[in-house]
Amino acid sequence: MLEKQQFIYDEFDPTSNNFPYGWQIGKKPQSSSSAVYTFLSNISPTIDLRRISAPVFIVEPRTTLEKLSDTYRPCNELLSIQQVTDPGQRMLKVLRMILLPLCESPTKTWTQIKPLNPTLGEEFHAIYIHEEEGKLNNPVTTEENDRNIILKEENDLTITEYCAEQVSHHPPISCFHMQNSKVGFVYRYCTCPNVSLGWNSIEIKCDGECVLHLLKLNENYIYEAPTYKAKGIFYGPPFYNLFGDLIVECKETGFKACITFNDGEYSFKGVVSCNNETKYVIDGSFDKECYVTSVTNNSLQKRELFIDFTKYHESLIIKRTRPIHLQHENESRRKWHEFAWNVYHNNLDKAQEAKFKVEEQQRALERERKNGKEKLFVPKHFIAGDKRTSLGTPIFIHRNFKVHPKPEILNENDRIVNFEIKDLI
Repeated sequence: MLEKQQFIYDEFDPTSNNFPYGWQIGKKPQSSSSAVYTFLSNISPTIDLRRISAPVFIVEPRTTLEKLSDTYRPCNELLSIQQVTDPGQRMLKVLRMILLPLCESPTKTWTQIKPLNPTLGEEFHAIYIHEEEGKLNNPVTTEENDRNIILKEENDLTITEYCAEQVSHHPPISCFHMQNSKVGFVYRYCTCPNVSLGWNSIEIKCDGECVLHLLKLNENYIYEAPTYKAKGIFYGPPFYNLFGDLIVECKETGFKACITFNDGEYSFKGVVSCNNETKYVIDGSFDKECYVTSVTNNSLQKRELFIDFTKYHESLIIKRTRPIHLQHENESRRKWHEFAWNVYHNNLDKAQEAKFKVEEQQRALERERKNGKEKLFVPKHFIAGDKRTSLGTPIFIHRNFKVHPKPEILNENDRIVNFEIKDLI
């Protein structure tokens, strides 16, 4: 049965201008006034919004763990970035990699703006296959081409691995670890959303730590995410967008990027500086293009195209996971498959029942842990370090990775994902 239902997870065709999970765009579930009223009636200024079960029309059929694998999807910039000798150009490449997938964020609807909350201990594993170092595999693939790529000797492939786990449920802390041992980079993120209610909006600030480690250069790019804001809760047109500042800093080179997103708009602007001296000016709009202007002696130079957001999907590497019938019960797609299947067919009542069933199983397991009938939860892939954020969120790192005194992959020959390439055939 599950084998025949795998098709709903097939990646989109990048040439069709559809977003990941392209079938969502054509089959958006319609919100009902009763569902909206029920959801809003549970909201008050004192309630922890992270504990409210969101209605189906707001939720997209993928969990936070999988959404992070798309928002932070690796690109060709990572494969060649350590060969760039100019530290300013390296910062621009990192900034381009971060900005590019953010163009998916702005939307003028409340429909499917929120990913599913992963259950405690839930996992998501994926790989991204590059045919050779410095060159991406063609994203427009056929089943036969995919098979030929996968059947190659692994030594001829450059593989980026992705492992994510929900390490805490209250508060909800999600972690991912992405690494490419051949190229020599680690991309990791530990995040806990803090949700606040305004007069006509909901703000989501992701507290945590996101770091890109370039191991061959011993450079660490620390990324502070902007705030997500959903407007039009009680009145006015709905709009979901980014606002505030996105900050990327590399202390080893002295370079720092600060991008400011305009509230209620697609546009943004910012600067890239080195030791407080402006080197580049950035300006753009998520629905169009982004430009970079170099600065010399406080004088603006030539303005050049930096990112063409309209061609975003042409640059994507296709993400690959095991078919759902081969996944463990605790993996995201397998656990939430009944929900995703019913959303795909626009059976919202059945989707709500499937969502409630998974959530109720989580509550029952939590009660058993409190009563001593179940062992206390210990994350499988991540461990809590000594570091905490200013808001008190503990920072988890992958068990196969050490940060001090120098970032290093401990076991380069060990897989961080729970499957082999041959499992994808």
